[in-house]
Amino acid sequence: FIGREAFADTPIQTLTFADNAKLSVMEQSAFENTKQLTAVTLPASLKQTGRAIFKNSGIRTLNFADGFGLTEIS
Repeated sequence: FIGREAFADTPIQTLTFADNAKLSVMEQSAFENTKQLTAVTLPASLKQTGRAIFKNSGIRTLNFADGFGLTEIS
């Protein structure tokens, strides 16, 4: 679980989860305004995200783990 605006406005640069990550939810705006964030790999376990999780980020590369199956954006 990554809560609402948990990493908003931080200098995080990359976001990669282990193959066995158990992350299932990212809430709204979790990584908003992370201008230095350029690469993200989302785990297969992620099932639900809030809106605008990467709004105004610097993402150039977005990868999805094998078996990725997002079911809801709320």
